[in-house]
Amino acid sequence: HVRLLEAAASAMGGDADGAVRMLTSPAPGAVGSPSAGEQVAAGVVLTHAFHVLGRTSDAIATADATLLLLDGVVDRDLPKLLGLTNSNRSALVALRVLRATSLLREGRVVEALDAFGSIPDGGPALFQVQATGGLALALAWSGRLTEAEEAAGWALTLAAQCGLADAPATVDAHLALVDVSRERDDLARARSLLEGARNRSRAEPSNLTDTILATEEAALALAEGQPVSGLTVLATLQAHQSKDHPALPRRIEAWRRSVEARLLILSGDLDASIRALELAPVETLPVAGARVVLAIERGDLRGARAVVDGWPDRPEPRAGRERRLWRSILLDLEGEPRAASEELAALLADALAEAQEL
Repeated sequence: HVRLLEAAASAMGGDADGAVRMLTSPAPGAVGSPSAGEQVAAGVVLTHAFHVLGRTSDAIATADATLLLLDGVVDRDLPKLLGLTNSNRSALVALRVLRATSLLREGRVVEALDAFGSIPDGGPALFQVQATGGLALALAWSGRLTEAEEAAGWALTLAAQCGLADAPATVDAHLALVDVSRERDDLARARSLLEGARNRSRAEPSNLTDTILATEEAALALAEGQPVSGLTVLATLQAHQSKDHPALPRRIEAWRRSVEARLLILSGDLDASIRALELAPVETLPVAGARVVLAIERGDLRGARAVVDGWPDRPEPRAGRERRLWRSILLDLEGEPRAASEELAALLADALAEAQEL
């Protein structure tokens, strides 16, 4: 148990790499196989360490394997590791939270929302804060801004009550509020919140976290109409990315490339924006949005219409709203202002109906 406790202390104390090395190499002088309880405890610590390092696919796979083992383990069989595994339930909460937030950080928003819904109540306060903040960010990325704002507010209130206001577990709640503020054109508040997220992330740095923060900052520069500033942020990120870390999740890389393309379009460099979109590894909602803007800037309304006709259908309601908005814009550009107004009115009516249901 000493080795497990040391690994847990490393994972929770800023040395996630050390925790991974400790738990994936043979223990000196070890005799026999670890018990099921010890395997579960090791799986929880490893999942946490992988999550901190931005190794999301490893975190998800380890969480899934450990959840299968956990079914047959009772409280007395679990080594007690710094609140992570004080009981079967605390281990279950930790694994489900880490799995959900890892899915989110892969950009798998719909799957992440389902995973957040499977997290049981209770568990350590740290994971309650992380779960609620992650849910807030998933809601924001889905376009459910009012719900995202409420969830983020609750996460930050809980964090303050538990002495976790400056913890890395609050980063996602801050990012959710960044997105809400940017979408509502409160750009000064968005920038302040982004700085708060960056400050809280420093205790658990990773290529993935740095990329998410930089892409959010570049998207904010885009909203401010400052393409040079946004492109500088992305160029600085690329120059400082460690080559020793795993490749970025495909959807996060696609998001980064889409923001880069939008900034290049705003700066007037359409050829470079084409190259940026060619590097997007998967077609996502942000990539589709950048393709429409590029096609319109090039005067290719037929190409823009083709992108809108093949629009991604998830996550909702963001996907549906953006599709209708672009339809309205294209109808107006195609000389059909009445149809454009009807499309826009339908979009506003749907948004109002959804707001009244909340």
